[in-house]
Amino acid sequence: MFFGGRSNQTLGLDIGTHSIKAVLCESHHKTPRILKAGVREIRGETGYEPKKLRRAETLLTLRELMSEMRINPGKVKFLVSALGGPATSMKEIVSVRMSDEELASSLIFEARKHLPLDDSDTIIDHQSLGEDPEDPQKSRILLVATTRKMYGWHEAILKDSGFKPGVVDLEPLALLNSYNMTQELPDQGLVLFLSLGARGTQFIVTGHQSRVFYREIPIGGFHLSEDLARQQSITLEEAETRKCRQGVEAFHGAGSDGKPALALQQRTVIEDFLDEVRRTLRFYAKETGKSDFGKVLLTGGGAAMPGLPELLADKFALPVEIWDPLAGMEGAPAGARGPQFAHCVGLALRRD
Repeated sequence: MFFGGRSNQTLGLDIGTHSIKAVLCESHHKTPRILKAGVREIRGETGYEPKKLRRAETLLTLRELMSEMRINPGKVKFLVSALGGPATSMKEIVSVRMSDEELASSLIFEARKHLPLDDSDTIIDHQSLGEDPEDPQKSRILLVATTRKMYGWHEAILKDSGFKPGVVDLEPLALLNSYNMTQELPDQGLVLFLSLGARGTQFIVTGHQSRVFYREIPIGGFHLSEDLARQQSITLEEAETRKCRQGVEAFHGAGSDGKPALALQQRTVIEDFLDEVRRTLRFYAKETGKSDFGKVLLTGGGAAMPGLPELLADKFALPVEIWDPLAGMEGAPAGARGPQFAHCVGLALRRD
């Protein structure tokens, strides 16, 4: 039997540059149940290049994953996929209240002020988030943008795989949806998400009384493996294995107290990553006047790196947890690395 044909099923599809993840959800009386979850690494004759979109390898991997999961793309009625990376932008703004028609006509002008745009190659969309709690006369608007090239590449991959393209979301929004639909935000304080992918890390802040903040940190799991390979004169494959097994200790060893100890004689990408997180935290506090972070949630494929939660907790004096969106969901496959499905779950739980 091939899944994908029933009207209460939604397929969430996360097509990354390193791997493809998919989650098929079924809803009964608004209670979601996972039918299938799968992941497959994109492999090719050349090594992984985070800035390169590998069309042929991606298309082949997607077809193989769908065959493995026994999903017929042509029978999928509800497909939700996502775009991410440096070719996307997202920012929440506050605007004077206006009608949908007035908002649509002023969207380009507003987007130019807040998003890095090239008018000739940009697709813009927005979503109203309701009344601004600090000023009832204003509205919260979420602006999103991507390039026509990126959207066209994504759409072509879906069509060539036999899918009928459906809703296309942004990865940070999908992550927030996966959390909001399975968890409750704390009444007070802010939640910081660090989603560690292969080519970058998504820095997302949210809270009941705060605006959504998003920034892409250009350091991901690939850069850590590449740095480790350079430091220790080993192959990239060996560095990846060592990073996954030893984690932070593979870069720096351990101090006398058992905590990861940063080497002073040689700067590493981990230190660059910590500096980027620190700078972004300071920027957020300066821009919003808020710094009451309650916790940090690590997710994404790199979240399981041993020692990383402890290192972040020590450096930023905040509680750090690994967040698994599959935990507690009915039908979640045993043994699945839940954090890497954070985007997929949010996509699969969205129908509108």
